[in-house]
Amino acid sequence: MKRYLVSLIFLMSVASAQNIKIISYNVLYGFNHGKSIDLGKQCLKEQQADMIALQEMKGFDQEKFAILAKSWGHEHSYFYKRQPGMPLAFSSRYPISEVKELGEGVKRGFLMLKCKGIHFIVGHMTSQKLKSRQQETQYISTYIKTLMEAGEKVVILGDFNALSPLDNERLASMHELINEMRNNPKKKANLNKNNFDTSIMQSYYDLGLSDVCHQVLKGKASLKGSFPSTILEKIPSVEVQEQHLRRIDFILADPATAKQAIQADIPKGGALEQISDHYPLIVEFYLNL
Repeated sequence: MKRYLVSLIFLMSVASAQNIKIISYNVLYGFNHGKSIDLGKQCLKEQQADMIALQEMKGFDQEKFAILAKSWGHEHSYFYKRQPGMPLAFSSRYPISEVKELGEGVKRGFLMLKCKGIHFIVGHMTSQKLKSRQQETQYISTYIKTLMEAGEKVVILGDFNALSPLDNERLASMHELINEMRNNPKKKANLNKNNFDTSIMQSYYDLGLSDVCHQVLKGKASLKGSFPSTILEKIPSVEVQEQHLRRIDFILADPATAKQAIQADIPKGGALEQISDHYPLIVEFYLNL
């Protein structure tokens, strides 16, 4: 009888588990300044993701985004028109609840919501100003800590405009990029003591969060970077891109959720070179929900 109950519990657990596919994508001012909306829509539709978090949704509002989300099969969506900072958007096959727009006292706010038992925090942190990112990180860390201490499933995703210490080996070889940043007054504000800063992402790791793409893709070429694509004039070839390609977009998760990651990708090439200066991050989990 005991063995039967154990087997039944196991089967019930397996039955409740399912694959959850998540995409995070900075789409460059609303899909290349509005010029590649149809192309972006088609690419996202082909992915058949369960949840999609988008950054830089300029030119959209809640109604327009809801229509767009339905085109890739998502009946549920939320649009956050941040002030300042460009809009954030989230869509899903599943109902969205517990929505909060978090932006008090920081330059760029965050979108927090719950979907399918997972607490999502979508962000697009300030570019070109390390101090602003530090303030934003400190601000959102309070919410992350509270959720993790309560044992909740947590996924933080978006454009962090920050570099990871997990990529130090690659960063050490990017001499052209570091010299460009040192010689550009605006970009120099991103540096820490005249070197690449990785303290922002380290702060998230110190909270106990796992870097899911790094976890799954370690050692693979696709992990080299999420920005920039060759859509930019200053990146005329893959050879030039190689000296600039780095990770500034991330999908982070609490350790238990991260352990259930089964696939990840940062795809490049084809239509993705026409949609945005960033590449999408795609992660798939097998979760009990």
